[in-house]
Amino acid sequence: MPLPTAVKIKGIIIILLLLVSGGMWMFSLFPNNKQGSQAQPITLKQISDLPSINDPQASPFATLALLPAQAGSLIPYEVSVGQSAKVNIVLQSSLAGEVIDGVELQIRFDPTALANLRLEPSHAFSSVVHQSVRQEEGIITLALVREPEEVVSSDTNIVLGLISFTPRVAGETTLGFTTAATLVAGNQGQNVLEQTKDLMVQIR
Repeated sequence: MPLPTAVKIKGIIIILLLLVSGGMWMFSLFPNNKQGSQAQPITLKQISDLPSINDPQASPFATLALLPAQAGSLIPYEVSVGQSAKVNIVLQSSLAGEVIDGVELQIRFDPTALANLRLEPSHAFSSVVHQSVRQEEGIITLALVREPEEVVSSDTNIVLGLISFTPRVAGETTLGFTTAATLVAGNQGQNVLEQTKDLMVQIR
């Protein structure tokens, strides 16, 4: 005699469940689907292992310093109220001939002590990515990079730019780097900045 309709439906459901579970088991054994066959991204560890890319330089060797532009000036830098003064941004190195890809820096100053701030980048790097003087905030920024065909190598002193200003009031003030926003990019972008040297200014 024919099976009841409810029994037929129950049997069909059981068969479907068996087919689905079997298909999932086969998929787990042979996961060669389109997504699984794609190449996985190269990890940073793999990149660092490539000898053609991994060319680390020595431990950090570069120093960024603020120095009086006038030869023979002493530190602290002595200037007079209302008299124009000039300071060089200098890249110093303990190693000669090392590749320098670029420099990014931020310098802070007291806008109540120094006025008429100006920044003039040098020609040490062909490309000036960014430069700004925010007088009211007391911030100077500069970013330099070399062109692909350009070679910039470390030397005793490389002048990166010239800062000029007019002292406003007598006293002491400092031109100083913001360490967290300052770096020297060596070969392959490695930060080779070892230290920064701020400049104390005595205003008479």
